Amino acid sequence: MARRSLADFFPNAPYLITDFIHLQHITFYTNETPNLYTTNFWSWLGLFQIGAAVFIGLFSGMLSLWIIHHRFLKRLISPIAEFALLMIFISSGAAVYIGRFLRLNSWDLFYPAHFITQITGHINSFSIAFSLMSAAAVGIEYCFFSVLLMTAAKISRLHR
Repeated sequence: MARRSLADFFPNAPYLITDFIHLQHITFYTNETPNLYTTNFWSWLGLFQIGAAVFIGLFSGMLSLWIIHHRFLKRLISPIAEFALLMIFISSGAAVYIGRFLRLNSWDLFYPAHFITQITGHINSFSIAFSLMSAAAVGIEYCFFSVLLMTAAKISRLHR
């Protein structure tokens, strides 16, 4: 059951990075001195709140993806498992674009005609570039997370 619930965390994790845009209207500098930071508690609370949510969400999502990846590796030959992981990266990148810019969600899949019309009507150089950039970010985040997890496992074995 725990593995199943962890696998549910991945789909929305990459999207969380885009939540930093909500900080755009928060001022971190004082008006009096341009290089002096504000002492407005609420500005800093917003930063820490979004930062913590993104960190926890990405960590949970990458753990979920690691579980999924290792299930693939147990059931499929390695090149197919790695190709499946690459497809997850690419589809995640596209999903970030679809969620942030088209404002579509997973429940919109229940209306396939509308969903496909929205997507096909917005394919352009920006949507492709943004989706690929997001896919690359997911791949980099996953590689970094995997290295951290493997390093932690090695350290744990050394201290047994």
